[in-house]
Amino acid sequence: MTQKQDRAFVSAIGEEIRVAMQQPFEVEGMKIPLGCSIGIALVPDDASSLSGAMVMADAALYEAKRK
Repeated sequence: MTQKQDRAFVSAIGEEIRVAMQQPFEVEGMKIPLGCSIGIALVPDDASSLSGAMVMADAALYEAKRK
């Protein structure tokens, strides 16, 4: 896979998770709405180390929350 394909693949998985999390679930007869935000960072595209990728993914997460 190319780097662009890697990012598209990981982004598609994140989107599937986000959509699935939008479905409310029921607890003791109460429907509870959910949501989630996902930040993605790839090594070495976005950072050269795992710790750097975590920082970049965290920044991407907060950007997703703002949107």
